[in-house]
Amino acid sequence: MLRRLLRRLFLKYLEKAFATGKRKFCSSLESLRDRGAFLRHLAPVRKLEGNVYAQAPLAGPPQVLD
Repeated sequence: MLRRLLRRLFLKYLEKAFATGKRKFCSSLESLRDRGAFLRHLAPVRKLEGNVYAQAPLAGPPQVLD
């Protein structure tokens, strides 16, 4: 299903951003700088069943491309 694909891709790119140092954590999230803590924090998200909502653009497809 689309929701599983989007969740998988989101987590994949989030983990990639973490691995390359593009994600910075400060303040109350400083503990997530540790890779193990970061992955434990994401673990419950892998089990979530979300909803994907999409509707046609109000002004039509050309506006989306612009």
